[in-house]
Amino acid sequence: MIEIGALKFRTLNIERLSVPNGITCIIGENGSGKSTLARLLCGYYEAKTGSVIADGVPVRSLDTGYVPEFFDNGIIFENVADEITSPLRFAFEDNATISDRLNAAAELLGIEDLLVKETENISGGEKACVALATAIISSPRILVLDEPDSHLDRKTSERIMAALKKLHTAGAENKSRRTSGIPYIINCTQNTDIAADADFVIFMEDGRAVYSGTPTAVFEELKQQNSPFLPTPMRIDAALENVANSADTATANTPSAATAANVANAATDTATPTANAATDNCAGITPKLELKGLKVSRGSFTLNADAVFESGVHIITGDTGSGKSTLAYALSESGLANAAGDITFAGIEKRVFLMQFAAYHITETTVEDEIISWGKSPEATENLLKHLGLSEKRKSDPAKLSAGELKKLHLACILSGDADLIILDEPFSTLDIAGKEAFASCRQFADAQSRRPRIIIIFTHEKTVLPHADFIWEIKDDKLCYLGKASDTRALRDWDGAPEYIRYALSKGAVLKDVGFGDAVCAVNAIERHGITGHENTKHETAGHDGTEHDCAEHDGKSPSDKEERP
Repeated sequence: MIEIGALKFRTLNIERLSVPNGITCIIGENGSGKSTLARLLCGYYEAKTGSVIADGVPVRSLDTGYVPEFFDNGIIFENVADEITSPLRFAFEDNATISDRLNAAAELLGIEDLLVKETENISGGEKACVALATAIISSPRILVLDEPDSHLDRKTSERIMAALKKLHTAGAENKSRRTSGIPYIINCTQNTDIAADADFVIFMEDGRAVYSGTPTAVFEELKQQNSPFLPTPMRIDAALENVANSADTATANTPSAATAANVANAATDTATPTANAATDNCAGITPKLELKGLKVSRGSFTLNADAVFESGVHIITGDTGSGKSTLAYALSESGLANAAGDITFAGIEKRVFLMQFAAYHITETTVEDEIISWGKSPEATENLLKHLGLSEKRKSDPAKLSAGELKKLHLACILSGDADLIILDEPFSTLDIAGKEAFASCRQFADAQSRRPRIIIIFTHEKTVLPHADFIWEIKDDKLCYLGKASDTRALRDWDGAPEYIRYALSKGAVLKDVGFGDAVCAVNAIERHGITGHENTKHETAGHDGTEHDCAEHDGKSPSDKEERP
């Protein structure tokens, strides 16, 4: 048992908390103290007031492993195998032991193919796996993970969680410190579905551990509090109850959606108004981005793309390591990708790129100056500070913000701007559920095809919330594939990267016209309350569909506007 007593550290104030042997998930809002608590539990921080004791011993006296929020900054070796084995080599372990443990860790996490690669040539998600392998190779007594799943696709997240369960089971069965087992695994996460499968859950709020206990007990308490921090099934049930109690089924988001939407849209209100927002980009030319024979390389990996992106919101998904970030770098022409072929910009005067790791964007020493550096006026800066809840941190170093707070800041600055092309690489990673709902509800996404034509490309494997979208793309077999319009049920059925709530709605026979959580809830509500199923309505569009994946060649080089929506 890990015992915390009379702890006061920075924003934390925890009188008493007991963390049992097993897998513990820490959840809560951005800035609530999750990462601070996690670092105290592994001894990364030491509190001057209070105690953190594991099995009668101060945690700083134990071997611990830690995967930080910005794990990319901690990679120091050029080769993946050297990076993973560095703790053992620093401890002067013999070569046979090092080799055995390297192979065991790689096999457990399913990353054997990464061992021969250079660290600069692997994706952010693959780096998260490498960081985890580095943390477990020494068989620590306590392992702390700070949101690595935010950078992983659904299948990889499931594989990693299965591996963690194996690690803990080995640790529980064998008390020796020099086994592959880890008795205490602490996982900070924004994924409530992962938390629901843990042994123990801690919900943080304003530096306090408000609820702690089994997942069932904690999530039931949160449901009673009308909290959005619920696993997908409970979240859908709660939203359906809200719809049943409301005459307006359009407000089918989780309880915080209305407030969240106000926050996001208040941020966009700070943009400078234009006389004619629909035609002020490049003298009224509709923006278009065209890729012809594009080959984007990273090490030995090459991604092929022939595509046309027109005004609207484009969602691009793909497995961890499939090349999403590499393609994003190429489209941004940031010089961070090795690309050959043609990228043509038409009607695009201004473009902006949000990188996967928000820390890369920091250029100033205070939060206030960081916002101003995005070209914001004093009034706009004040509005953003207020609506993002950062007014009291205006003079703080932005690098001291939580990963979620920093991501919110940069995302708000970008969406409240006037770019014709917006490229967002994992924009919702590290955000809490309320923050995701806020930005998903932002009207900039809904206006991208009409009121203010622009191209918004979102590279993501988001599992909880998506904004309005117009077109769905997926990277498969080293090729960018156009699946169809977001209003096309068949395209959504064939979408490997679809969030769990979309899969749930489709399993109920729902016909979806968008990818938002509220849209899925309304569609399920129509079925459950009115007996309206989508099977008859979709019999033509699904006819002949045998469940196999789309042939990418069928879609290559075709603009969404050039295609007829499937009948």
